Amino acid sequence: MSDSATGKKQKWVRPTLIAIGIIGVLGLVAAITTLRGNQVNAQTTIDVKVMPVATFTVEKVSSLERVRRFTGVVKTERATDISFENMGTLKKVHVKEGQYVKENDLLAELDDRVLVARQKQLKALLEIETQRWNELKNGPRKQTIDAAKARVDSLQAQYAQAQKDVQRRQPLRDSGAISAEEWDRTLANRNTLKANLDSAQKQLDELNAGTREEQKAAQKAAVEQVQANLEDIGIRIEKSKIRAKFNGRIAQQYLDEGSIINAGVLVLRLVESDKLEAWVGIPPAVFADMEKSGEHSLLIAGKNYKGTFKYALPEIDRATRTRQIVLAIQADWSQVAPGQIVRFTSRTSESIDGIWIPTESMTPAARGLWTVYVVEQQGSNWVVGKREVDVVSTDGDFVLVRGTLQAGDRIVAKGAHRVTTGQLVEPSETEIAVPTGR
Repeated sequence: MSDSATGKKQKWVRPTLIAIGIIGVLGLVAAITTLRGNQVNAQTTIDVKVMPVATFTVEKVSSLERVRRFTGVVKTERATDISFENMGTLKKVHVKEGQYVKENDLLAELDDRVLVARQKQLKALLEIETQRWNELKNGPRKQTIDAAKARVDSLQAQYAQAQKDVQRRQPLRDSGAISAEEWDRTLANRNTLKANLDSAQKQLDELNAGTREEQKAAQKAAVEQVQANLEDIGIRIEKSKIRAKFNGRIAQQYLDEGSIINAGVLVLRLVESDKLEAWVGIPPAVFADMEKSGEHSLLIAGKNYKGTFKYALPEIDRATRTRQIVLAIQADWSQVAPGQIVRFTSRTSESIDGIWIPTESMTPAARGLWTVYVVEQQGSNWVVGKREVDVVSTDGDFVLVRGTLQAGDRIVAKGAHRVTTGQLVEPSETEIAVPTGR
């Protein structure tokens, strides 16, 4: 082979070897790069951290219990300011402020000595008038009639004798044997005896006929008049004393002993302490749905008491546009006092479909809706998904929603703002006391 041919061959081989070397180097670099990439991917997969989240399995409810709270005041069933109907001097106050009294207990009294003296006079007069009435009503006694009859018989005998004397002396007068004076005495004696006889006979007739009805009626009226005056005095004496009209406590004493008072001036205030009531104003719509029977919850001074519905006022309050309801409080004076603030809890139930979830499990979405994140199992992994819901009602830290969320879904109960759709998570079930429903 000539030198020229050898030179040509060397010129061709040398670039070829260089090209092959470059290709080998590039292949080695590619192989190293691929190997490193796989190592990086493997390392990245190993370094991914799955976020732990607290989840809560939701359930549907078919009814909604609405709890509303209203404010009222504690009152007594009865309270009265007490005064005398008569004027006079306040003699004695028998009670003190705060003292418990029973119905008909004596509370205070006026000086009634003048009335008592007048009462004694009327009692004596009534006795006299009553005796007169009994005498007229029963008629004269037999002894009285017999005495009157005897007197009539005696006068008749005397008159008969006087008449004979006149007849015997008539001829003597005519002949002038007796004087005119003696004759006049004879006639006068006869006429007097005649008049006495007529009077005695009338009395006897009246006794035999009995008492006239007019006399009996007049005497009966006299007795009734004294009785009426005596009854009036008795009422005035009774009204000079104040007695408790019901069981209760003395809330205030306005006057002390020795005060000269007019009728109607306040002396004491009595409040019924055994029967306390809660007066609460509630909207008419709530009243319409309110359970009228059974017990209701009342909060007074931080303590819970039971209240029983009694009645509701028929008119709406013009200022508050509420209707006053009255509930009997199951508490005594030592626990609750009139004037305290009372908070009334009303519970109503209505049919509705929804799901109770914690408020912090929601995040805002578009068009006034809300987003709730759920965890769904994909193979061995748990992945975050989302549901859109609409709020139906709220109750403190919980909301009643409806939408694409279904019963049995596990929602992210807390930290919803820290998760996104498609994120791998590690769920742990937690118990949450949501509002009750059926």
